[in-house]
Amino acid sequence: MPFGQDFSRQFIHVRDAAAALVAALDRRRLKRQAYNISGGTRVTLGEVADVVRRILPHADIELGEGPDPVDDIQHEFALSAAEADLGFTPSVTLEEGIALYARWLASESGGAPKLL
Repeated sequence: MPFGQDFSRQFIHVRDAAAALVAALDRRRLKRQAYNISGGTRVTLGEVADVVRRILPHADIELGEGPDPVDDIQHEFALSAAEADLGFTPSVTLEEGIALYARWLASESGGAPKLL
């Protein structure tokens, strides 16, 4: 991509997203109408690319500098309300999530992932 190296994003693994949703649905009454839910980290796309390269050493990733020209800039989401009211804390790290996704992609395509 011609941009994104230093553009920050917040990711969440589907297991954590589902756990947060179930935790909210299991509560009879919630103190708030909305909660911030994320994987608990704010990383640049360059940092994500580095994680992918560690997991898949043959990955060919190129990112230019600058933000995504059509996206918004987000500050780090505070998870304290979700922790207090829902008991939610993310359990899948970015690296674990990417490794799980790489394995799933390999299994779906019939190939073996070349993971470290």
